Amino acid sequence: MVSNEAIHQPEMLHKPAPVRVFPAAYDWWTWLLLIGVPTAVLCLGVTAAVMEDGAAAVVVFMGFAINTLVFWLVMPRRYEVWADKIRIVLGWPVACNIPMTTIAETRPASAITAYVYWGFRFATHRKTAVEIRRSKGWSFVISPSDRDEFIRVVTETAKGQPSQVRA
Repeated sequence: MVSNEAIHQPEMLHKPAPVRVFPAAYDWWTWLLLIGVPTAVLCLGVTAAVMEDGAAAVVVFMGFAINTLVFWLVMPRRYEVWADKIRIVLGWPVACNIPMTTIAETRPASAITAYVYWGFRFATHRKTAVEIRRSKGWSFVISPSDRDEFIRVVTETAKGQPSQVRA
């Protein structure tokens, strides 16, 4: 049901949407890390439980839970380009917004920049890394699935000429 307030304010009926959404790209080693570390910790916990060392099993299972939670919260899921910002969507409910007004340049990043960078590094794939240099605040390195298209869409959107929304 539509509220009376929405009827009198038509702009409330239109929910803004991103100009374009790009899934995060992941290297094979990133998947190995995301699956391998928690699996190894879980195996240690099972081993401790089988050996009837209850205290060690509890500590290791807690380590597994904390590891999994941290990975869930900080690994990027997708990158949304909005008319006024780039939104890096991490694990629910965490996200990071970069206002378009603070972006000085968006360019391809070198493979080493994907791993070593002075700023926020959300890069998960060395071949699709994009550097977002900012005029204010720390810069970012991210890994959208389509690097060239991401740079094009951000550049057009920052100029006030948003691209067509595509699924």
